Amino acid sequence: GDRKALSFGEQKFNLHQAGKEFEPKAKSPTPGSADLCLITKTPLTTVAAHLK
Repeated sequence: GDRKALSFGEQKFNLHQAGKEFEPKAKSPTPGSADLCLITKTPLTTVAAHLK
């Protein structure tokens, strides 16, 4: 396919082409922005609390 991504370790940034977004994607994808999907063994509630 034509999909592109930047990967490092076990992480990956998916790059979306305007008008050809794929799922999953941001609620309101914007050209020039990024969708980040990070993998962690830490519970999501712990990560969210740390970010607050």
